[in-house]
Amino acid sequence: MRKTLFVAVMLALLGSVASAEVSYRIGEVDGGGVIIMGIIDHSDPVGIAWQPLGQIPADWILNPSGATRGDGWPSVARDPNTGYESVTWAYNAGSDFDIAYSEWDGTQWAPVEFLTASTAKELDPRVRVASDGTVAVAWWEDGVVDTVFLRTRLAGSPIWSSPVQVSQPGVPARRPSIVDHEGTIRIVYEQDAIIGQDVVVTTVTEEGYTRETVHTTARTEPLDAILHTRGSHLWLDWKESSDALGRAAWEADSWVVQPSEPWLDESWIGIEQARRSVRSKVLGVQ
Repeated sequence: MRKTLFVAVMLALLGSVASAEVSYRIGEVDGGGVIIMGIIDHSDPVGIAWQPLGQIPADWILNPSGATRGDGWPSVARDPNTGYESVTWAYNAGSDFDIAYSEWDGTQWAPVEFLTASTAKELDPRVRVASDGTVAVAWWEDGVVDTVFLRTRLAGSPIWSSPVQVSQPGVPARRPSIVDHEGTIRIVYEQDAIIGQDVVVTTVTEEGYTRETVHTTARTEPLDAILHTRGSHLWLDWKESSDALGRAAWEADSWVVQPSEPWLDESWIGIEQARRSVRSKVLGVQ
């Protein structure tokens, strides 16, 4: 029986920030499984490290030196056809970060591939596997002009497309989120505006890419916009301000901005609670 298990143990440190150890086991088959290790270099929560909880067979570990090296947070997606997971993360190469990728084949991890190899810092990759088996990985490059890129790989093919810039040329853009909704890949990201930042969605079409500015905010701090899909529902949310979560839903082939959701707890737990509230309203459940 296959299942996905996420375990987090929170340790509150007196007079300090909270820290946590996290073990993420995926692709569990007949009692076996695989472990991803890494470390989050993130201000909230601070100092979260991916570490095994208990004795872990060495061949389950995808990046055994990830915590020491300072790898970024992994993104995990399951292939709806095979049931196996794909993983991407920012690999700390010393002077920069490169985008690493691997996938589970039912018995072991495939050799790690590097989707980038430049001297720039490529950060925050996100992976999705479309219903037709196409693998899509989006990330942003921290450069003179921050830029969002995408690479794809067709089902059954070992060949990745060349990196394609999906954000507007010359306009700084960061922190993508990606979904496959009813066979269409979409990427949302934050983009600099004259004042504040825009929430922009790029849609992958047969003709290429289309960009749409969904909303403009006055916020200069990270928006952390995230796309979500459940059944026929497609929506996104973002940090509109220090106490409100903006949201929009895909309705009748267009984005409709909806009333914001209160966000009163600034911790990562608070933001996840607000996102869960948004999800409940979109899906019409309690």
